[in-house]
Amino acid sequence: MEKEVISILEKYNQSHLLNYLNLLTKQEIKNLEEQILKIDFDELKNLYESTKRKTEIEENKIESINYINKEKLSAQEKQKLEDIGNEVIKNEHYAVITLAGGQGTRLGHSGPKGTYMLNTKNGPKYIFEIFIDSFKKAKNEYNVEIPWYIMTSKENHKETVEFLENHNYFGYNKDKIKFFMQGELPLLDTNGKVILNKEKQIKEAANGNGGIYESFAKSGLLNEIKQKQIEWVFVNNIDNIISNFVDPLLIGLTIQEKQKIGAKSVAKTNPKEKVGVFCKVNGKPQIIEYIDLPEEMTTIRDKNRRITIWRSKYWNIFI
Repeated sequence: MEKEVISILEKYNQSHLLNYLNLLTKQEIKNLEEQILKIDFDELKNLYESTKRKTEIEENKIESINYINKEKLSAQEKQKLEDIGNEVIKNEHYAVITLAGGQGTRLGHSGPKGTYMLNTKNGPKYIFEIFIDSFKKAKNEYNVEIPWYIMTSKENHKETVEFLENHNYFGYNKDKIKFFMQGELPLLDTNGKVILNKEKQIKEAANGNGGIYESFAKSGLLNEIKQKQIEWVFVNNIDNIISNFVDPLLIGLTIQEKQKIGAKSVAKTNPKEKVGVFCKVNGKPQIIEYIDLPEEMTTIRDKNRRITIWRSKYWNIFI
């Protein structure tokens, strides 16, 4: 093995891989070396060390986040906001990204989640088909075809593309549907050691939904939406089938509030419900998982006796 590679392994406490060299062919060693040289071990080390740090949040720096209550908007206000959003969509400054890199294992399904079939009031439909129905509805309403960018994973990319091709994209313009793969990171054991797979390569797995930004940029699609003058992008998960991802009111509200990001959320059933919350930490918008939120913060009320720190049913506009 090359000295440069050995030096990397020693520096990042991964020398255990050298114990496998006598079990590998020359070609397998070469492949492993190439993989090692591509891995950002600094990032890997930082990520591993972050899992060992206990999350500490100073209670006095947690604040409720400003929001707009949809139900309190007048009919005139709603119409004004929808008019703003409608113009964005009609002028083709709008696109949708769907995170679809996961498998349907927990659904008892062996393929990508989007290929799972559900019973709907209109009969059995695949999840991808349900999404495309919404795009076709928007086409009829706005007379535009909204671009749809689908983030897959190395595990399901080929199957996802083939599925939509075999179903003729359920009648939607295939030129408006683009795919990009999320990145991967090496898997580590509890001691921070990388693991070899059966192909004698370092085992890797999808790096999570947070990888969307880097992956989208690397795919070249970020440049594409800039060239197309797409200004607003709605991001959602493939398993959120009731998501209203063509929402002119949300677009208009975000624009009116002069924000770069708008988010929608639903109410917790009670302050103790185990879900994350929108809030501000040190003055910055953030989502805190319920396990990290101090218990006493879940019941703080404002002057109107309303819970201040909990994920509300309102649309959260980061201000």
